[in-house]
Amino acid sequence: QQRWSVLELDDVDEVEVYKGAKKLSLYAQRAGTKWEDRTEKPLPSSLRFGERIEAFTHLQILSFLDEMSIQDRTKLQQELDTAPDFAVVLKDRSGIPTRFRVLRKGDRVFGLQTARASGVVELYPKTLEFFGGISR
Repeated sequence: QQRWSVLELDDVDEVEVYKGAKKLSLYAQRAGTKWEDRTEKPLPSSLRFGERIEAFTHLQILSFLDEMSIQDRTKLQQELDTAPDFAVVLKDRSGIPTRFRVLRKGDRVFGLQTARASGVVELYPKTLEFFGGISR
């Protein structure tokens, strides 16, 4: 199994979580081993944000979409680009962003990220658990 993220948790200094393509639901920045908001207030412990972001960086790819036609893959990629259910931006210590987009279609979950040239992948449905209680 291959991980979806090319980043390790230790490489991540900032996180932005979006509902859809544009509505920012959460911003977090690293403060040592803790996470805080833009005003440097600690995130609520009930979010378990450190655990969540670590789990996010270890999400597994269910499958590469080799069986899907190029036309269908292109259409799915356009949907992920313009109308994802969720988006996450992880910024490393240099401030370089890696963008992740997630789209649910029926009982399948698809993802696209900027650091992986292979394009759209199918993710496990548990991927959606990351967003529970974060995106409003």
